[in-house]
Amino acid sequence: MGTIYLDHNVVVNISGIPGAPDAQALLDHAKTLQSLGNRFVLSAWNMYELARSNNQQHVEQCCSFVEALKPLWV
Repeated sequence: MGTIYLDHNVVVNISGIPGAPDAQALLDHAKTLQSLGNRFVLSAWNMYELARSNNQQHVEQCCSFVEALKPLWV
């Protein structure tokens, strides 16, 4: 069990538009890590980066992913 800092690029690769070609595998890995008791950590920078997007669907998808993680914020 541990804490894992997620860079904004990881959030975008998993849930953004466009996502990474292996987005589903990354999502599955994140879910596995979470199910093993790991906790994800994000910083305010993650939200700053997301706020710069002009694609509302991209923002909503990323926010939904982040909310599902129930992260710690630093």
